[in-house]
Amino acid sequence: MNRDFTGEEMKCNFEAAKWDLIVGQKQREAFIYKTKLDNAASELADFRVWFGHLSHNCCETKNDSEMLALLSERNFVWNQYKKRESDLTSRLKIKSTEVEHANEKIQELLTTMEQLKSSNVEKDIAILKLKTDMAELEAASTKKSDEISRLSNKLELLRKAGSNSDGTEGDKNRGTYSRNTILKKESHPSQVLQKVIETYPLCSFN
Repeated sequence: MNRDFTGEEMKCNFEAAKWDLIVGQKQREAFIYKTKLDNAASELADFRVWFGHLSHNCCETKNDSEMLALLSERNFVWNQYKKRESDLTSRLKIKSTEVEHANEKIQELLTTMEQLKSSNVEKDIAILKLKTDMAELEAASTKKSDEISRLSNKLELLRKAGSNSDGTEGDKNRGTYSRNTILKKESHPSQVLQKVIETYPLCSFN
């Protein structure tokens, strides 16, 4: 997951760097067009001076053909200047709009990067909490397993003790029953006494 977040951040950084480069290029182009526009304004000032000079010469000349030629030249120059000024102004507006759009794109990328960083921090906190909860559950499970093992051993011991007790009691009951049966079958007292002596050889009777 962290690798995915790191890749996403690298992608955003790359996009931001690319847009920084584009914005820088657009700003340089806008600066160039602004410089050209300033130069055109300076040329206009020079043209106005020259135009005034031509107008003054036109007023002083007495030759109609020369006056017409000067006026035609003046109008041509003026039209060329207005055309160039309009073209430069249009280009400058276009470049300014492109720069604004590029700045907006960079701002969006920066906002996305900040959101990703914030999301990464929240996810890291959630992962740490899950790991802590998992460790606690594993510890509790181990404790329960130990308790179950202990109780199982105790239950097994109780079962074995119960089995041994039942077996001993059964043997005693079977022995008593056999002896009673034999004694009942032996009707003569001497036979009974002899049977008892054979059964319990270590006992003495007076």
